[in-house]
Amino acid sequence: FAQDEISIGRKLSVTAGARFNSVETVAKTTPGWDVTGLGFSDRRFVGALSAKYQLNRSINLLASYGRGFRAPNIIERLFNGATPEGSGYQLLNPALGSETSDNFDLGIKYSRANAFMEAVAFRNDIQGGVIQAFLSPAEIAGLDEATRAVIAASHAQFVVQQRNAAHLRYEGVELALGWRSARGIVLG
Repeated sequence: FAQDEISIGRKLSVTAGARFNSVETVAKTTPGWDVTGLGFSDRRFVGALSAKYQLNRSINLLASYGRGFRAPNIIERLFNGATPEGSGYQLLNPALGSETSDNFDLGIKYSRANAFMEAVAFRNDIQGGVIQAFLSPAEIAGLDEATRAVIAASHAQFVVQQRNAAHLRYEGVELALGWRSARGIVLG
């Protein structure tokens, strides 16, 4: 990755960064298990740009945009079987892909020797977001007989599978407020 902070005058600073991600999963031959199609590889460039403007000694305005990337983790990508909680069954999804996101933040930060406050609005738009989908009875009935038998033998109360959603959006406001005493105690 590469990142740099550039000061533009005394009040404005801009930080820009870029990173190259390369993720690969190799499924090794395992007796009694078909690993065909379980390998996974994805590569992406991502980046971020943020700006901070100092209104005065105590107040800063913030804005940022970032392009994110997350490959499915090993459990999401390759786990197949009874869930660790014991009440469900997870089906492997060899077609599970990576997710990308566009992330926006806009906020204000206030800080002085004995107090701080920040309010940041955010919006994260995720394309191909990895979600845990609960299979319907019709979907379970459409599985091959051997898979249905293994699920039944596990006594699972539900069946899930990691899938990619077309679009997810998370948005909201994060607030922080605090006070510092001269003795080092912080209430927030």
